[in-house]
Amino acid sequence: MRIVSGKHKGRVLKTFKGDDIRPTSDRAKEALFNILGFKIVNSNFLDMFSGTGSMGIEAISRGAKKVTLVDSSFDSIKIIKDNLSLIKENANVENLSADVFLKKTADKFDIIFF
Repeated sequence: MRIVSGKHKGRVLKTFKGDDIRPTSDRAKEALFNILGFKIVNSNFLDMFSGTGSMGIEAISRGAKKVTLVDSSFDSIKIIKDNLSLIKENANVENLSADVFLKKTADKFDIIFF
């Protein structure tokens, strides 16, 4: 799994071993972000059920202003933080279930990957 485009293009991200987690493929990620185009730039992007964080990290690479990554799994949060560290970027990382996060947040998002 890699970052498809932007300032971190080509960077390989950490992922899970095994088949329990199914990260979005590079091809699907590229297609989605090509459709979104310049709407990503300066956006407030929410990646719900983040897994490895690859969608939110792709948004960072393509110029999102603020990225929030949410996952209830401690293992996912560790990988997300490792991947953010790999590219030396920051994001709001929340170790919460989706329903708790949505009740708690007052943020408004331009793009939500759910």
